[in-house]
Amino acid sequence: MRTPAILLTVLCGLAAGPAVQAFPAATAASVQVQAADRNAALDYWRLITLEHGGDDLFEQAGLTLRLMHPGEDAEEPPADEPAALKPGAELASALADLDSYFDDVERASRTPSCDFQIRYEDGYAVLMPHLGPLRKIGRLMVADARRLALEGDFAGAAERLAATLRLARHMTGDRTLISSLVSVAISDQAMKEGLWLLERSQNAPAVREALAAGVGRFPHDDPYFVEGALRVERDMIGLLARQFSGPKAGQDFLDAFATTLSPETDEPARAIAALNAQQFKAETERGVDAFDLILEAWRSDDPAKGLVEIELRCVEGDFGAVARVVVPALSNAQARDAKARENLEAFRARVNGNG
Repeated sequence: MRTPAILLTVLCGLAAGPAVQAFPAATAASVQVQAADRNAALDYWRLITLEHGGDDLFEQAGLTLRLMHPGEDAEEPPADEPAALKPGAELASALADLDSYFDDVERASRTPSCDFQIRYEDGYAVLMPHLGPLRKIGRLMVADARRLALEGDFAGAAERLAATLRLARHMTGDRTLISSLVSVAISDQAMKEGLWLLERSQNAPAVREALAAGVGRFPHDDPYFVEGALRVERDMIGLLARQFSGPKAGQDFLDAFATTLSPETDEPARAIAALNAQQFKAETERGVDAFDLILEAWRSDDPAKGLVEIELRCVEGDFGAVARVVVPALSNAQARDAKARENLEAFRARVNGNG
C-alpha cells in the first residue's frame, strides 16, 4: 500500500518541527568538552577498538624491547639500534603508519581524569578488559620512541615516553592491585627507555622537560596506589558477605569465584562449601582482619618479614578458609612496589637534574 505523498509531507513536518526547536544547530564551541570535564577512559576505549596493528605487531615490538633492554642477566648487550627499528624495516614502517594514532594516545594521556568505572560490586569476578590492550599500547609507544630517536627526533621520542608515563599513571585510577602492577610494568619500560634517551640526546633540555612532566604525574606518596588498592581489596572481601547470603553461601561463593578449587580434593574448598550465610559472613570478617594486619605490616620497618608471617598464618588457616582463597601472597607485590618506587624517584631526580 502506497502512502500518499501529501501524508508523508505532513508526517515529516510533524517529526521535524519539534526536533528543530529542541536541538538547535550545533557548533564546535557548543559541543566541545573542557579538558577538566573529560574522562580519558572513554578516549582509551575508542583507541582500543581501533585497528592498530594486531597481535603480530605487539609481538614484534615486545621482542624488540627485549633486545633494547635485555635485563641484568642477559648474555647480549643492549641493542642501541635494533634492525627492526631502522628506517625501512617492517616494524619501523608499521609504527610510522600509526603516528596519528599515537598522537591520539598522547592527547588522551593529558586528560587529568581517568575512570574506567570498575564494577567493584562484582567482587572477585570483576572484569577489567582494558588492562591488557593498554599495556600493549604502552609497549608500542616505547618502541616508537626508539624509532623516532633513531631518526633524530629526540623531542618527539620524549613526548611518546611522557605520554606512556601518563598512561601508566592513569591505570592506578582503577584502585585495584592488578592495575597498580600493570602501571608499574608500563612505567618501568618507559623509564628505562627514558634513561637511554637522555644519554643518546646528551641531556637535551626538551627531552628532560618532557620526561619531567610525565613523571610529575606520579605523587611521591604511594605513586602506584598499591597501598590504596590493598584497602579496596580489603573492602571487596567485606562485600562477599552481601553477595552470598543464602543457606548455601559457601557453595555459591565457590561456584562463582573459586573455579580452580574442588570440595572433593581441596581442604579449603570443603570447609567453604559447608558454610551457611552466618558462617560465611564470619569467615569474611576474618579475611578483613588479615588485611588489616597486612596494611599494618606494609608500612612497618620490615614489611617483607611481616607479610611472610601473615601469609604463613593464612596458609595455616588462622584467618579461616575464605582468607586462604582470597587473600593473595603479597610479599612479592611489596618488593615490586618498593623497587618501583625507588626506580621512580631515581628517574624523577635524574630528569629534574638532581641525580
